[in-house]
Amino acid sequence: MFETVANKPGPQKAAGIRFGERTVSFKRFYAARTASTEISRVVHIPYRTGIDPHDNVVIGSERYKIEQLQPVRDTNPPCMVLTLKRIGAIP
Repeated sequence: MFETVANKPGPQKAAGIRFGERTVSFKRFYAARTASTEISRVVHIPYRTGIDPHDNVVIGSERYKIEQLQPVRDTNPPCMVLTLKRIGAIP
């Protein structure tokens, strides 16, 4: 996970975070489409502070922008759902 500086990955905030994939629902997909936003992936990670919606996430060799960040505190353990938009491959 990287902080974004001038639309490029800046300082690394976290590494090696375990995550799980979530299915993009039709409602979320069409709401994003209406807002002219493309949702590439939805993942959930363990809850942690210091993650902002303007940060970038690298999964494999792909870089994503966090479009939406939703803390879910009523699970055990608490988690965060990240809605991601693909912005390119890591060279």
